[in-house]
Amino acid sequence: MDKKILDAPEQHYFHIAGGVSVKNIKELLRELKKMKTETYQHHVNANKNDFSNWLNDIFQETKLAKEMYTATKSKAAMLIAARIKQLEKKK
Repeated sequence: MDKKILDAPEQHYFHIAGGVSVKNIKELLRELKKMKTETYQHHVNANKNDFSNWLNDIFQETKLAKEMYTATKSKAAMLIAARIKQLEKKK
């Protein structure tokens, strides 16, 4: 199945602590790159991984979500950048 970078419906935008909302993985990557560590840790910690859950539940990005589950902020950004590159090749 050919995938492309899709926008989530507005009711499923990801609301990052601090007020920024993102609608797709390109926007998530942009925000991860400038996100403070404390903000990342609010969403990713021993009890949860909001980014992984969003990618899995909204975009059915199961493989990426699994890889992201224990990723540091920089690793998460690298994983998302690689996935974007894959998706853009398929267009």
